[in-house]
Amino acid sequence: RYSMKNMKELAKKLVDYGMKKGADEVQVSIGNQNKFSVDVRESNVEKLLQAESRRLSLKIILDKKVAYASSSDFSEQTLFEIMDNGIERAKLSSADDFSGLPENNEITADIDALALYDENIEKMNAEDKIKAIKEIEKIALADEKVNKSSGASYNTNVSETILVNSKGFEGSYKSTGCSAGVYL
Repeated sequence: RYSMKNMKELAKKLVDYGMKKGADEVQVSIGNQNKFSVDVRESNVEKLLQAESRRLSLKIILDKKVAYASSSDFSEQTLFEIMDNGIERAKLSSADDFSGLPENNEITADIDALALYDENIEKMNAEDKIKAIKEIEKIALADEKVNKSSGASYNTNVSETILVNSKGFEGSYKSTGCSAGVYL
């Protein structure tokens, strides 16, 4: 199992490998995502999902020709084979004069100021999320104009993304999302 630090090292290794194999430019993106979703109806849990997924994506450019590849298998042998295959597929593509990675300019955006990540969403446990959506549904049903709940749902998403490319860029960020809804 890779930590995000190890994943950045893996991304750099893949960029180096792709360049040694003849690519003009390589970009590796790795995303790790934790999803939670619960649906309730009249205070009964009808559906509960808690899942983690991880995906690695490659962009390979050779002679202005581009190929993309992705995998959820993080074994180095598989990823090197995908890179080799991507380089071969790039050779078969049509050239695009506008393809290419951006230059590695200084990033002036303040990632923290963008407020993409809220640690409270990541810290909240499943029981509290279920309790919250049941309470939201209960509040909505307390209105005398409402006579039936068609269900309520609560969803959270916590993800981390790493981007490394052959132009020298290395970066990462965390993000969270949360939504709740009641259907009356």
